[in-house]
Amino acid sequence: MQSIEEVEAFLQRALREDARNRLVDTGEAWSMMRRDGKAAPDGPDFRVTLDADLAEYGFAVLDGALTLRSLDRRSSLARDGFGKSGRVFEALVRNGNPTDPKRGFHRVVAAASFHLGGY
Repeated sequence: MQSIEEVEAFLQRALREDARNRLVDTGEAWSMMRRDGKAAPDGPDFRVTLDADLAEYGFAVLDGALTLRSLDRRSSLARDGFGKSGRVFEALVRNGNPTDPKRGFHRVVAAASFHLGGY
């Protein structure tokens, strides 16, 4: 079992705007510039692993927020974690490939994250 201090320290690092080289901002830009999961031909090149990086980060933040919520029901940091996780999973599905088998699951995770964060 992790202590509240360890979980809070993890979330504080993970929720910084510059976390993972601004991964969340990059993911949101990527999601706005694609259509049916394909990048715009005249758009910037995004790293090939962006979707996997976003999912990994989103699940890590969601796990941290869930853990913190179980330790401190009133934590605003946990709410922030749920909100960030929701943004990440929303970026994974927005304008994504409609035939991606993970799309529905990621949509549900985004909705659950936003719900848990009170959005």
